[in-house]
Amino acid sequence: MQPQTFKLLNRLTTRQLLIPVLMTVTGIAVGVFLPMLDVLGGGEALAKLGGWPARLLLSSPEGAQSLLSAAAGALATIAGVAFSLSLVTLQLASNQYTPRLLRRFLTDRTTQVFLGMLVGTVSYLLLVLRFVRKGNGQSASFVPQFSVLLGLVLTIGCLSMLAVFLYHLSRSIQPATILYEVARETDSAFSRQALQPTPARLLPSTDGEPGWVLSRQTGYVQLAHLGALLDALPEGVQVARLESHPGDFLVPGLRLLAIWPRVEVSFAERRRIEAALVVGRERTPEQDPLFGVRQLADIALRALSPSTNDVTTALQVVNELGALGQALVARGISATGGLQVQRDARGRTLMAPVIGLAEFIEQAFGEIRRSAEPQPRIVARVLELFAELARQAADPGRQAVLRAYGRPLREMALRLELVGPERELLESRWSWLDGAPPGDDAPPPQVH
Repeated sequence: MQPQTFKLLNRLTTRQLLIPVLMTVTGIAVGVFLPMLDVLGGGEALAKLGGWPARLLLSSPEGAQSLLSAAAGALATIAGVAFSLSLVTLQLASNQYTPRLLRRFLTDRTTQVFLGMLVGTVSYLLLVLRFVRKGNGQSASFVPQFSVLLGLVLTIGCLSMLAVFLYHLSRSIQPATILYEVARETDSAFSRQALQPTPARLLPSTDGEPGWVLSRQTGYVQLAHLGALLDALPEGVQVARLESHPGDFLVPGLRLLAIWPRVEVSFAERRRIEAALVVGRERTPEQDPLFGVRQLADIALRALSPSTNDVTTALQVVNELGALGQALVARGISATGGLQVQRDARGRTLMAPVIGLAEFIEQAFGEIRRSAEPQPRIVARVLELFAELARQAADPGRQAVLRAYGRPLREMALRLELVGPERELLESRWSWLDGAPPGDDAPPPQVH
């Protein structure tokens, strides 16, 4: 995705009131122009129906005014309640799970569309109400029949959507729903990442002191367009290495790019390099899959805190992180990461970092491991997932990474001095740490 396109889409999708504002403008436009069609005789088509259809669809001036005013008042009240419920949901998500989930709720399409329907319909009803006139001695009565009928349909639609909105709101705050959606978004972000680094023997030579392109911005790197970075390399540069990748926080003076050979970078060339990066106030998941891992880990840490003590939610997080780890191992993630190489037609080379299994395990389970000591169920489940990952990983390098993170868990479990079933449970989970990983005939891990 081009940086400018990403910036535009990011601004549009993170504006909570964008869709309500657009739907309000649409309601105003329809409320102004549709009654004008009724003035030209649109209501006569309904009158020609005759019989019960005409009696059902046609409205008297008094009936139209009552209907429109009652509908507008009711929907305005519902809109106020809906906005309040949305803000309460944001507060609950921030306090109970993690503030990093707010972006997900702010960009929720169902909530935005429902709020837009309410405000847009109220605007439409009020404008149509202005066209209804009661007859007197000097002028005839007028009712914009098609406009009133559309107002009735929109009101019924909004009332129907109210049930959908309430169900969606109550479901969206449930732990299982949040964890599933964050995990699937993170898995999708990982699927767009290169997981296999370029072999060291194929990396370009970087002899000599590099030149540095320094940051002049403050914020998170949200997107790095490698093709645009290659095109923006200063004249004479043959090799470059990206030093700040998506997810890193920039401050002025921080290294953005290392270049070989060392050349002078002009102001225009620096501007082109900066244009290939998108820097914003918050992390985004598009090129930063570890942001989703961070969200899941934060939820687990909040659940394991003494004030919350929600072990079940922490176990759900561990299960989702384990599923992500299994997907990465199946895709061939390397043990310790490295660099990927991209070249252009002129032979210039750009190197960018690749996430490894060790970095994923540290980000996903590092803090959870340190916070789970009083909870044998969490320790046992993490050891069980590591054992399954070690069985799935066929190479010694990835198995060594998993053992390195599993042994401190065993030491933690030994310090608990557990006896009976809990001790047996943990011993069955760490037996693989000193030998070969479980074979294919080993029982599958249990989901708790």
